[in-house]
Order: sequence, then C-alpha cells, then structure tokens
Amino acid sequence: MKGKRSWLIAAVILGSLVLLTILFPPRSTLQGGSTFSKFPDGYGAWYAYMKREGYDIQQWQKSEEKFIENLPPQPSTLLRIYPYFSYPYISDSLLQWIEAGNCVVLVGLYTPATAASFSATFRTEQGLVKIETKRRLPLQDYERYTYHRLPQTDKNRIIKSTPLLIDKFGFGGLDVSLGKGHLVYIVTPYLAANAYQDWQGNFAFLAELVRAQTHRIFVDEYLHGYIDKEQLKEERNVDDWHSYLAQTPVAVIVIQLGFILLLLIWAQNRRFGILIPLLPPVKNNNLDYINALSEVLFKAGRYEFLIENIVKAEQSYLQQKLGLGTSPLSLKQIVEIWSQKTRRPPQELLHLLTIDRSSTDRQAIFNWLKLLFALRQQLH
Repeated sequence: MKGKRSWLIAAVILGSLVLLTILFPPRSTLQGGSTFSKFPDGYGAWYAYMKREGYDIQQWQKSEEKFIENLPPQPSTLLRIYPYFSYPYISDSLLQWIEAGNCVVLVGLYTPATAASFSATFRTEQGLVKIETKRRLPLQDYERYTYHRLPQTDKNRIIKSTPLLIDKFGFGGLDVSLGKGHLVYIVTPYLAANAYQDWQGNFAFLAELVRAQTHRIFVDEYLHGYIDKEQLKEERNVDDWHSYLAQTPVAVIVIQLGFILLLLIWAQNRRFGILIPLLPPVKNNNLDYINALSEVLFKAGRYEFLIENIVKAEQSYLQQKLGLGTSPLSLKQIVEIWSQKTRRPPQELLHLLTIDRSSTDRQAIFNWLKLLFALRQQLH
C-alpha cells in the first residue's frame, strides 16, 4: 500500500512539472519581434496579415552567410525586427546586395530619448500609424547619425535619405537610398507588433516599407534563435532532435528529475535516519504557581500583593540604575539621589512608589503601570 502511495505522489509531482512547463514555458528575450511569437511584442499577427494579402513572404531561419550564398534572383527585401532597441550594422556583402536593387529594413534602431510624448500618431498614405516611444532620430545631422552603421568606405554611396514619421522632435524612421536599393531604419521595435492589431495603418505601413507589392520578403528569424534543420546540423553537428536535446540544458533537467524520482521511490516518502520521538514539555512548577495565584487574585479583585511586589521590584531596579549597589536603601535616599541626577521634583517619583496598596480601581492601576514604564524609559 505504501509503495503504491509513493508511486502516486511521484507521478503527481512529475505530471505537475510537465504541465507547468507546457502551460507556462520559459520565454527567451529573443522572442520579441519574431513572427512566430503570439506575445504582444511579437509579429505573428503581421505575418498572418501579409499571408492573407497574398504577399510573397518567408521566414528565414539560416545565417546571413547562407542568405548571401542563396540570393534570390528577383528583387527582394530582408526584414530584421530586433527584440529591443539595438545598434544594427550592415555587412559589406549585404550592402552590395542592397546596391544591386534590393532592400533591407531594420526595425528597432537605438536613438536618444526626446521630449516627445510616449504615444504619438502619424498620418500616412497607408492610414494612421501609432508609435509608442520617446526616441527619435535627431532633426539635424540625422544622416550622420546613421553613417556609423555603414562601412566607412560606403558613406559616399548614399544618394538621398527620406525621413519617415516626422514630428517636431525628430524622425521615427529613415529611408536611405543606396545605389539601386534602399536601407530603411525604423526606431521603435514594435511598429507592427501584435499589440497594434487594431491599428491596420501600422501593418500596411510596414508592408509598404518592405516593398511588398514588388519584392519577395524574407523575415530574419535566425536573429530570434530559430534555426533551420540543415543549419542546425551544420553548426552543432547533430543528426536529429535526440542528439540536439542531449547537448542542451534540457538533458540536465531530465536527469535531475529522474534522480529526484528515484529518491522518492527508494525513501518510500519517509525521512532518512532514525525517527526521533517528540519529548513532552518540561513543567515549570514555579510558573504554574504564579499563574494560578495571579488568576485567583484577579478574580477576587485583590491587588495589594501585586502592587507591593511591583513597588519592591521597581525600587530595586531604580537603585541599581542609579549606581547605588544592591544593598537595600530607604525610599527617601533613592528619591533624593534620583532627583539630583534627573533634575526632576522628588514628589514625582515618591508619588509613583507610594501608591495606595488597597486600590481596587483596575484602570487606575493600568495607568500607574504606564507611568512606571515611562520612568524606566527615561533611565535608559
């Protein structure tokens, strides 16, 4: 019976871990901007929109080197959506591809923050476009601001630059003409993210930027960690997913779970070592006597014993605090020395230590105890 119970507990724990992993999978920061992502910062909805409109679009899951090796013959656009504000750079080979009549669109350009409102809308030929960022390309020398992202020898190849999404604080993007092609920078990484599905102008505007009407579009998903099977095999020398898992931390997690499961089975849900019995609490006869006596006095309304012992204890405490030793002194001596050291009238202390022992007013006794506590605080 105990063996079945152990198996059941182990199965519940393992099943819970698997269920939590499926329902709440760990999310990589690279997922932002991915067309595979359904999170608010993903671009899955925009990709579906492009498919519905009939545009030629593909999710590219190989490196840039592989892209250059397999350049499409017709005019094309490479779209890179960075998961956060970044400093994108264009390689020499990709620059030559642009100049041949193609297009590269980089979404998520790091620029300085301005005094602009966080949320702003712009009228475009594709409809209202909404962006939510205070960052802009500067109004002056905006071309120079993008030069450092191009190879030094190719600055002079820029034919012209066309600002996009313009307001008084700067530009939300820039369309740079290079040879026969275009290099487009967009500041916000969330231009057509899933969070903006109600803003169809955003979706249409990005479609216009990638030249969807005339170009074949490649969305760089390699940037977000998605790797084609052939590329994965080439990079990591794996033949199947079993080999891939064996080289990732997933294998370590599975081994650890298996080890925990074996421990539960072997221990049969018991602690290791000899069981230590609980010891009964030790009785304190003095404390029990004091509690019983206080209860009797309280019910009888007789507080003389209480007051008398508190006064003695307070007098002894005062004597020690005043540095007068432990030998009992008269109340008069203690009061005089206390008055000298504290510069307070002696009647104040004398009144506290000569309270009427026969008092039965419970509230008066409580007030007296508060005054004694305040006196102790003064001596600290």
